Amino acid sequence: MSNDDAQLEAMWRDPTYLLDQIDVGLDSQEIEDLPTWMLADEDGPYRGIENGRPFHNILERVLESRRTALEEWACITFGYCHVKAEHGETIALAKAVCDGLASVWANVPLPLATISCYCVQSLFLDKLCECPKHAVV
Repeated sequence: MSNDDAQLEAMWRDPTYLLDQIDVGLDSQEIEDLPTWMLADEDGPYRGIENGRPFHNILERVLESRRTALEEWACITFGYCHVKAEHGETIALAKAVCDGLASVWANVPLPLATISCYCVQSLFLDKLCECPKHAVV
């Protein structure tokens, strides 16, 4: 098992650990390099777990800032809804997302494993691609 696989599995099992890894990555970034709108705290708590799902306001803003590229990759090129129907919401899905995500993810101080795990567990990609509308039976 590679170090990335072990890290991904640890984050998959423990959403609090996942949120901690996001914070570590963002803390390594110079604050001046992040736009102030990403750091704004008008949405209440910036991170937590709700109904077993992680949320992180700053990472959500980073993902939204790349929405167009992520949507084209996830929904069209990668076929996220179909891949999810094939794998279910499992670590295999997070690994598949991780393998393909490199093509659209650059200049963010977070490992791809962290981003992919968050995108799957928080249902960010489900919402982005509107998977319930495209459910494969």
